[in-house]
Amino acid sequence: MILFRIFIFLYGLLTVIAVGEEVKVEQFNWSHPIYILLSLCLMIFAVKTDPEWLLYFGLIALIIFAVFMGVTTNSFHWTHLIVRLITSITLVFVWNWLK
Repeated sequence: MILFRIFIFLYGLLTVIAVGEEVKVEQFNWSHPIYILLSLCLMIFAVKTDPEWLLYFGLIALIIFAVFMGVTTNSFHWTHLIVRLITSITLVFVWNWLK
């Protein structure tokens, strides 16, 4: 269970780091705080597993928002979406198996 929590926390943290790196290269835009907020949902879940809905909400919202941003900015990447989907589905299955 502790390894699962660490992995969830790292998944959220890596998204926050990716946003930070994007801000360095590009200009800050309105989507960056939303990505950080959704990543914080995962990180909070990893530390305190009481609100189980945070895991589901964070994973689903990150996927939906990534698709939305990819389509609206004309920079949609199928490989990124597939990796995010596989990771999210795996995390949900593992969480349900562990609890």
